Amino acid sequence: MGHPGGSAADGLASQFSSAPSDIAELYDGWAGGYDDDVESWGYQVPDLLTAQLADVDRDALVLDAGCGTGRAGVALRAAGFGHIVGVDYSRASLDMAREREVDGEVVYESLAHLDLTKPLPMADDSFDAVLSAGVFTYLPDVASVVAELGRVCRPGGRVVFSQRTDLWESRSCEAALESVRAQFATLAWSDPKPYLPGHPEYGSDINIRIVDIIV
Repeated sequence: MGHPGGSAADGLASQFSSAPSDIAELYDGWAGGYDDDVESWGYQVPDLLTAQLADVDRDALVLDAGCGTGRAGVALRAAGFGHIVGVDYSRASLDMAREREVDGEVVYESLAHLDLTKPLPMADDSFDAVLSAGVFTYLPDVASVVAELGRVCRPGGRVVFSQRTDLWESRSCEAALESVRAQFATLAWSDPKPYLPGHPEYGSDINIRIVDIIV
């Protein structure tokens, strides 16, 4: 999720405080063309985030938080991760994620429909790693969401996610992350990296930062 542009996203791209139901409606309508669109724009965020987990055991249980149509799940599976759980608020995207395979193996062990703006219905320490690609565009309460993702990740596990550089500034993400730093062993973020380099409006003007947390 989190890729404004194209006819399906017209009118919502700048409405970052839109209700989850409105965002789900957008992505439900976009699901069929989403993969082709983001591929044409050079979207590599799932691969960049998966690379951050290079030193994580491949038997780890990974939560793909905001899995959309499953692009991050494919990147994780291709990198050797065999236990992936996906959650998203777009039912049409989940339907597509359910069909994802890599080398004849289904990508996701399970998929669930849920709202990431609310507390997650998972116990503490449920996962070894959490990945969230392109989703924080629609999660304005950065500190609360990061704390919740950290809650469901075991001590010593990893949480990695991306945030757009324009929203990094407007949402005071650095201050938000500093406010929860004491809850984690380490917390760091990258210099800007490409987001949608082939997008006609975003291009090189809007990039992403990758946040990497050890719980």
